[in-house]
Amino acid sequence: MDQTQLEQLMQKYAAEVAEARRWLHRHPELSWKEQETQKFILEKLRAHGIECEADPESTAVLGTIRGALPGKTVALRADIDALPVCEQSSSPYPSENPGVMHACGHDMHTAGLLGAAFLLQELRGSLHGCVRLIFQPAEEAGATRSGAQVLTARGVLEQLQVDAIFGLHVWPNVPLGQVGLCDRAMMAGVDIFKLHIHGTGGHLSTPHKTRSALYPAVAFMNEIAVLRTQAVDPFETAIIDTGYFHCGTAENIIPAEAEIIGNVRAFNDDLRAEIKRRMEGIVRGLELAYEVKCDYEHRFGYDTLINDPAMAALYRRAAAEVVGAGNVLTPQPAMGSEDFAFYLKKTPGAFLWLGTGDGAGGSGVPHSSSYFPAEAALSIGARVLANTAVTYLNG
Repeated sequence: MDQTQLEQLMQKYAAEVAEARRWLHRHPELSWKEQETQKFILEKLRAHGIECEADPESTAVLGTIRGALPGKTVALRADIDALPVCEQSSSPYPSENPGVMHACGHDMHTAGLLGAAFLLQELRGSLHGCVRLIFQPAEEAGATRSGAQVLTARGVLEQLQVDAIFGLHVWPNVPLGQVGLCDRAMMAGVDIFKLHIHGTGGHLSTPHKTRSALYPAVAFMNEIAVLRTQAVDPFETAIIDTGYFHCGTAENIIPAEAEIIGNVRAFNDDLRAEIKRRMEGIVRGLELAYEVKCDYEHRFGYDTLINDPAMAALYRRAAAEVVGAGNVLTPQPAMGSEDFAFYLKKTPGAFLWLGTGDGAGGSGVPHSSSYFPAEAALSIGARVLANTAVTYLNG
């Protein structure tokens, strides 16, 4: 579409979008508790005459912008929840909710989608089709009950008759003024494993009367290190590692219990299933070799985020019209995960990283207490989302 017109419309709403971001940053709410955020989004959309409703079963907000002409339906999604982090950022408008912070930039996503909605509402007279707005809760809730997982399981995309979906995430590794997206795999699938070993403790002077939990725990750590070389094709990528290991209470007590918790991350869902099978086999072997009992849980988490190639090409073209073709990057995929992957399992779409790097008023990295994405990226994100919706609908 005419980018001059889009820029002029953005200038009209830039101050309101920035103020929305500041309000959201000051009032963060945890997953599934985003009641005030939901009210704020509804008020903003209704003030612009945008059809919207609170999801009856969650804190989501669903909005609709109906074009004047018939056509397809495209969805734009933003996540709205915050993290249990005490803010220590450079923000001039820090969190007013102690212990809760928008430490992953979801305030930017929400405000950016509001901005895109304002633009598209102005442009609805020329739209061929319908734009669905999905303000999604609980992206940070984890794979057992993330917002995208719950909404897609309920059939929200089918109810909204969505033909394609697009989303984005602020990204400090991409410079401000640029965007990044991959043609296929973009972010890894992630799984959680938990191993609890039950042995028989005792005094260090009589080790023969015990079954130490320490040795099978160490053996497990060694085996999963070897597994990375034996189960993973050299041309594939996978992470199998632990973030928590606890065993023992004193220097002269043989430990009866050990607990290990970690992640598997990969871009190949079949590989994730194979790693799970192999790790369960390792655990069975520990029980036999060390005469201990093992409680093992291996839970599949967020799916691999895989862009539809055709939708990625469209997203790339639409973004290039906003930031210039030279500012649309093809970065390496990230081993982090995103529940937007659940939408892409249901319908064609693509995900994009919105650059916030190289200073410009921002600081820190996602999930840290110092994270504060540059506000200057807001108008870029809003225009990219709006232009992508127009490009998809009007072809």
